[in-house]
Amino acid sequence: TKSGVVRPAVTATTGGTGNVPVSIAEDVTSTVLSIVAVVLPVLIGTLLVVIASFIVWRIWKRMNRDAP
Repeated sequence: TKSGVVRPAVTATTGGTGNVPVSIAEDVTSTVLSIVAVVLPVLIGTLLVVIASFIVWRIWKRMNRDAP
């Protein structure tokens, strides 16, 4: 994994003092990406339903306007 390559380099260059910030950054990144992986599909699904509803409403409105 990426951390298997980055962590030894950080340890070697900072004498181990950079491990904590790097670990926190990794944790924050993984948490944010996990939340995005759950929330984004829900938002896209909701957006698709709203767009489809709007299109159907416009078509229905146009068809009823043309009716005698």
